[in-house]
Amino acid sequence: MRTRYNEVTFSNPFTLAGVDGVHAPGRYDIATDEEAIATPNHLAYRRIGTMISLRSATGVLERHTIDPVDLEAALLRDAGSGDAREPSG
Repeated sequence: MRTRYNEVTFSNPFTLAGVDGVHAPGRYDIATDEEAIATPNHLAYRRIGTMISLRSATGVLERHTIDPVDLEAALLRDAGSGDAREPSG
């Protein structure tokens, strides 16, 4: 197993499915766990989990498991609309 780390940046407040609250603009650490899949000809990796590090209201750093599709959608909303929050209703 391996873990890949990267960073994403939100320019606007944002939400993520499965994570409570609206989160402030800024840089956020993303960790992606992958497991090795060995074949006779090569080694490949399959994603088994994606997590984002967020500060709670009390300032504690928490890791939340997220769907990478939801993260990508939030980043696209942020880049396109200037308002990355989910529509209400």
